Amino acid sequence: IEEGVTVGYDGNQSQIGSIAGRINGTIESCSSAATVKGASYVGGILGTRDNAMSQCVVKNCTFSGSVEASGNYAGGILGSGYDGKGTAPNTPVVTIRNCVVRGSVEGKSNVGGILGGEPGCEDCWGNGSGSVVDNLFCGTVKGKDENAVVGAIVGFLKSYNENQSVASNYFIDTCGAKNGIGAVEIQHDTNFDISKTGSSVSDADVKSDTMLDRLNASSSSYKNWVKGEDGYPDHSEAPVLYAIELSGNYKTMYNTGDAFSTANMVITGKLSDGTTQNISLNDPKLKFTGFDSNKRA
Repeated sequence: IEEGVTVGYDGNQSQIGSIAGRINGTIESCSSAATVKGASYVGGILGTRDNAMSQCVVKNCTFSGSVEASGNYAGGILGSGYDGKGTAPNTPVVTIRNCVVRGSVEGKSNVGGILGGEPGCEDCWGNGSGSVVDNLFCGTVKGKDENAVVGAIVGFLKSYNENQSVASNYFIDTCGAKNGIGAVEIQHDTNFDISKTGSSVSDADVKSDTMLDRLNASSSSYKNWVKGEDGYPDHSEAPVLYAIELSGNYKTMYNTGDAFSTANMVITGKLSDGTTQNISLNDPKLKFTGFDSNKRA
């Protein structure tokens, strides 16, 4: 979505975003420079997650516009996770992965540079739950209330436990927020420290090669970060191979002494633009390690 586009022309709608207002599913490799205006649950890419059980994922997306919310829950990528007013206290949380925000985010309270918040999850069960990882916030974030809850990465979490992850995120130290997360109401994981859920870096650090190395080094990264024309990290326009998957009707049971077999294996490469490619078993870059049929395992 190009610069100059306004999504939410009158600013009175809730559950609104550039790509979708409210969905469960996946939004991948999308970009918006729009002005997104609304009341509550306003996001640069997606307004809010729709229902309690299905997964809601936003990955490899870019937002460089402005989010202008008059109410609560505003985020540079996603406004809010599921808010069922107590109807689904163990709901999975949303996933936001490998995204970058270069715009401005403003709301009443529960405002985050990447995610506005998770208002309904009181104790997340491990049923395909999500995470906020490998994201970069280079914009500005602001809460309109005097005591507004504001975070550089996530504004507000109703709860946090071992089934959630907010990690490997980075934000510029002049963004307007002190910590990666603004506030957590119920903290089940006693080792969790909201001051360490995102790394604050200077403008010079963001533009350094070290930051590119950090963004690409994470095991869950798409590894498609490159330096943009202005020096800030951006997504590569050329698709990058970031993961491989094994499928097919291949041999899985071995007796002691059996030789390793790749027969009927199918290796599929996942690219950062959402496409896939077949990888030959004869590809010299493809390696199998760890197999030893001389031991029981």
